[in-house]
Amino acid sequence: MRSAAWALAACLGALSAVGCHRLIPRSGPPYSITGIVTSLDPATIVVRHKTGQEVSIALSPGTVVSRRAHPATLRDVAVGMRIVVVYHFAGGAAVADEVRLFRPPVRAAITQGATSPGAIAVQRR
Repeated sequence: MRSAAWALAACLGALSAVGCHRLIPRSGPPYSITGIVTSLDPATIVVRHKTGQEVSIALSPGTVVSRRAHPATLRDVAVGMRIVVVYHFAGGAAVADEVRLFRPPVRAAITQGATSPGAIAVQRR
């Protein structure tokens, strides 16, 4: 009889532990997106994710910009650059906390002496 009571208590304890996942919130702020800068102005940066979705994120005076763990500025950000933006939501809008720069923008240049007419080589700035 005692073993049945222990088994019942163990089952109830296990069921209550399974229900605890609802008490722990899903991943919350800060959020992040990795992608390519498609447009940039002093107040907003637009990033295209690899899925093709473009996300507009507001920039604030408190936004920190870094390149490989070294300080940088928003002037170092260019269209075509691969970046990570860490952000939060304020008033329903995404606001950048941090912008991490990775690769310089890619630009196309015509290669002289190319093997085929109109050949284009990709160069990094």
